[in-house]
Amino acid sequence: MSFGEYFGSDNPTAETSFDGTFSLNNLSAGQGHITVVAKGYAPERVAATVGTNSVPLNVQLKPAAWLRVRVVDESGNPLSHVDVRLQAWRGNNTLDWGGFTDGAGRIDWNSAPRDQLDLFAGKQGYFFSRNNLIIADGEEHTITLHPQLTVSGSVIDATTGRFIADFKAIPGSEPAYWARHNTAHGTNGQYKLT
Repeated sequence: MSFGEYFGSDNPTAETSFDGTFSLNNLSAGQGHITVVAKGYAPERVAATVGTNSVPLNVQLKPAAWLRVRVVDESGNPLSHVDVRLQAWRGNNTLDWGGFTDGAGRIDWNSAPRDQLDLFAGKQGYFFSRNNLIIADGEEHTITLHPQLTVSGSVIDATTGRFIADFKAIPGSEPAYWARHNTAHGTNGQYKLT
């Protein structure tokens, strides 16, 4: 189990004793959340108030859910070695789960939460897929990745017809802050954007 609002290696952690009791020490006073994880059980995240008069917190774990995901391309062909990760769960993400799809494009998690998960999937050469809202219900859920697009062309001076020696090509369909990261620097009239 860990204490914190996001998953992180610096979160205070503890393991339960043989009778299921636990103690998290040296916590700052105030509100927070405790995330409990046990193999074969669904993770649980509960609100906790830390203070000098804190009462014992009882956490009841439910049977685990089984998350099954298959990642395919636009033609329905399986994609191997796709990075699939838990992006959010119950607002903030206090769980660390993820990995890569196998040769059949599949990845699963047999100790998943029983409520909605927000998954990310990414592979070089394809657009990232975010906000895949999935319930781990034992059924196979499909995520489709679309290939990245490449746009290339030339830029000429409208008056002289000569290639422009040095310029920037900025994609315009994304939010301005993201588009600037994808700016291409063109030379001798040629540019290429991926």
